Amino acid sequence: MQVNLNLKTCIFAVDEGSVIKVVNVNNFCNLGFDCTVIKNSFQQMLEYMSCNKVDILVVEDSGFDKERFKYILDIVHTHFCKNLIIISDDIYDEYKQAIYIKASEQSNLDLKLSMSLLKLKKIIELSPSRNVNLIKNKIRELLCKFMFSCKHDGFSYYVEAILLAYLKFPYNYSTMEIYKEIALKYGKTFSAVEKSMRTALISAFKKLKDAPPTQENTILKGYLTYDMNNNMAISMFLSRLVVDKDLIDRSDNLPLSVFYQ
Repeated sequence: MQVNLNLKTCIFAVDEGSVIKVVNVNNFCNLGFDCTVIKNSFQQMLEYMSCNKVDILVVEDSGFDKERFKYILDIVHTHFCKNLIIISDDIYDEYKQAIYIKASEQSNLDLKLSMSLLKLKKIIELSPSRNVNLIKNKIRELLCKFMFSCKHDGFSYYVEAILLAYLKFPYNYSTMEIYKEIALKYGKTFSAVEKSMRTALISAFKKLKDAPPTQENTILKGYLTYDMNNNMAISMFLSRLVVDKDLIDRSDNLPLSVFYQ
């Protein structure tokens, strides 16, 4: 079973663009898309994407000459976001796998955009790097390997914390904000979550310290040290997850058919 994702979506167009006229951010949020609309300023869009992990970019070529628009696509696709919905009457050769909506056909543009977003959402959800259940299972395996007790509340909080950090990667995350998100989900206080995680970490360290001196345990002891805090532990587990070959994002290779309406 796949867990629904709230996908960060950026919609970029000039003021007179057709997409600006039909966008209803609340409607898209209800479908699972956290939408931000940026008008006119290409520089503002780049600054936003450099600070926020954007899952989907919706971009319209109205108001741009074709060469400049192509440069915009190149920068975004290379550095920020691979999942593109392009509103245009042209198909850009390098991005034939993007989802296209024909700009000249204005009727039902809002529905066409919703269909395109939902199509792309399904593809992203099926990608290994966004399969929440798979990621959580990987995290549980790692925690057990480092002798965290699954009977402790802190174990569940660590699973959630590492998952949140992983889904934000490679952008920075705030451990304090992660505590708050977990506290809200479990109906606990910020301090209770932090304390339970710290207790689980200390308990795991003690168990690992007293574990038989096998080759594997010796290696693990080098990672889980007495002076480690929750933030350091999350970072350590995150560094292992991002190189896990079962979670490598292969979404670039998925066959996206051109979606003309």
